[in-house]
Amino acid sequence: ILLSYFARANYDFQGKYLASATFRADGSSKFSKDNRWGFFPSAALAWRMSSENFMESTKSWLDDLKLRISYGTAGNNNVDNNMYATSYGSGHYGINGSDYITYVPGSTLGNSNLKWEKTTTTNVGLDISVLGSRVNLSVDFYNNESSNLLIKNKIPTSTGYSDQYQNIGAIRNRGVELVLNTTNIRT
Repeated sequence: ILLSYFARANYDFQGKYLASATFRADGSSKFSKDNRWGFFPSAALAWRMSSENFMESTKSWLDDLKLRISYGTAGNNNVDNNMYATSYGSGHYGINGSDYITYVPGSTLGNSNLKWEKTTTTNVGLDISVLGSRVNLSVDFYNNESSNLLIKNKIPTSTGYSDQYQNIGAIRNRGVELVLNTTNIRT
């Protein structure tokens, strides 16, 4: 079961100064009661520089120039159900010619410390539109960092189990993204 709450606020002052703030709270039954909720805020700011008075001299060729910056978090609960608890199944043992039904543990050891995997993203971007919006360029510098990765990890077989989900590891993805859009013929 996943329960989510979401709130968002936007602000626009004369089309020049833009702000957005978002807050998300997610609760997942895949985690124990103590780690069930994850909280994921984000914010974005933009400045449309082309609307400023000091940019008047560029109006003949520059249609839009906007600087953007954003920061945000997102969560991941992509694990099997009930991995915070050790599951049991039924089995049977033969003792002195009699068959006894009993509980036997599964192969995965539960982990009550499991919590939300979290990805944090930062982005700085610039949008440029020129020549009657016939040429549009967006440049983005981004950095994505994921922590507390939910990974099914092998554990020593001396425990009696073969694996356990754990919050281990982190990854980072960063780079530059360029998008060029042109309208070559407009009739």
